[in-house]
Amino acid sequence: MPEVPVELSIAFEDDAENELSSQLEEVDNRSGGWSSWSEWSPCSRSCDGGVSLQLRTCTSGTCRGEHVRYKICNMQNYSQTAIKVSKTTSQSKKYPTMNTSDENEFLKLKKEIEHLRNALELKEKEECDRIEHYEKEIQILKKDNDDKEKYIKELRRRSKDFEDEACEAEEGFVLETQKHRLTINELNREIRQMRDNTNLLQGINKENESKVKKLEEDIKELTEMRKSMLTSIEVLTKENDLYSDELKKIRNEFHKFKNEALEKQKEREKENNEHGKLTTNLGEEIIPLINTKKSFLKNGSTNMKIMILADQQGRNIDKIFKSKLKNCNTVSILKPGAHFESVVEHIDSLSGDFSENDFVIVVAGINDFKCNRIPNVEKITAKISLCKNTNIVMAAIINGAISADRDYPMLEGLIHIDIFPDAKK
Repeated sequence: MPEVPVELSIAFEDDAENELSSQLEEVDNRSGGWSSWSEWSPCSRSCDGGVSLQLRTCTSGTCRGEHVRYKICNMQNYSQTAIKVSKTTSQSKKYPTMNTSDENEFLKLKKEIEHLRNALELKEKEECDRIEHYEKEIQILKKDNDDKEKYIKELRRRSKDFEDEACEAEEGFVLETQKHRLTINELNREIRQMRDNTNLLQGINKENESKVKKLEEDIKELTEMRKSMLTSIEVLTKENDLYSDELKKIRNEFHKFKNEALEKQKEREKENNEHGKLTTNLGEEIIPLINTKKSFLKNGSTNMKIMILADQQGRNIDKIFKSKLKNCNTVSILKPGAHFESVVEHIDSLSGDFSENDFVIVVAGINDFKCNRIPNVEKITAKISLCKNTNIVMAAIINGAISADRDYPMLEGLIHIDIFPDAKK
């Protein structure tokens, strides 16, 4: 069976339709026919210069011919058609074949198409670059425009602020003008008053001139009196010198007597300490240390007991509680000049029989600071923790002797005296 030669036809749209219709008529004379044209295929490129296709096939059972249309995007309606028949039935009719001149024309057109495609790609690249350049310029212009709009808004805002400031300044000027007018009126009133006062002072000045004359006469008299008084002072000075010698003798005797009294007091305190007794600042004898527990703690009384352990700062506390409280047993153990540890040395044994209603008041520590010794807080805490059955009150360092009128409210707060109904201030 002879093969049917390939027929290929290429033409621009102006000629293509007529030439294609004549070719189709020849092809349609074969047995069978052509199918309908398919839809144009999508462009083979995303930009200009691509190719899209249309295809239809022969409907003959023994013929497998194809009819293809090519279309290049963005070219002047340029179309390319081709007909390819692979095998046909045994027919005596001969189909036209492509001669050499047509083949050369086809190759020439193919080269032109390739050239046009390259030119289109170059043009496409140039257009893309130009578009990108224009987009950049648009962005720059847009940014510049935004900056100018912001600047215009800022100018408008500043203009409004300036107008507001101008209005405020104008109102301020009006108020200042009103104040100045009031000030001027006030100054005019003061000027008138000062003139009246000047006239009054001139009258007073005339009166004072007469008084000055009289005072000058009195000064002369006083000058004479001063001279006589100076003479008397000289006489008294001589007599005072005589009395000064006698005063020195009296002072020397007083200091001597005072020193002797202090030495006797120290000897008496030393003697009392050696015998286990202490005294208050008034010289009153206090219960001996060795007998305190027996005479005070186990006296069988149901009254509240208050024990005061103190250095020289605790004087008069015993006396204050006795004068202010009823049904209360108090005892003071004073150690003048003692350190804190010495004051609380026997606190555990002294308060062994104390109850929850009793109090131990500790007023000491000032001597530790005077000799640059800080009390050992841990030792003190351990010592005081031995007294578990009663109330321990640590008083602050008190400068000076205890005064009933001044310091009792503080002592009252120390022992919470308000809980006892019998306590009276």
